[in-house]
Amino acid sequence: MISNKHITEENHLLLALSQGRKGAFDTLFKKYYPVLCAYARRIVEQNDAEEIVQDVFVKFYKKNEQFKEQADIRTYLTKMTVNQSKDYL
Repeated sequence: MISNKHITEENHLLLALSQGRKGAFDTLFKKYYPVLCAYARRIVEQNDAEEIVQDVFVKFYKKNEQFKEQADIRTYLTKMTVNQSKDYL
């Protein structure tokens, strides 16, 4: 179950990101990169997984205004990672 604290932290992070605040994207990257690499490594080799996750973050950065705030960001990034990993195969 997702805690209210988690939701609040995510909302603040997304708000900061949408406002172009420095460090918001770095915080997001540091928080989710290891988790997303673990998901990708279940599908592809480690080096490929790291490259895929980096690509996911680049895509998210370029299109973060399209992110639907009612979705959980971790779920959204995980889905992107899994889909891109499968596409890589």
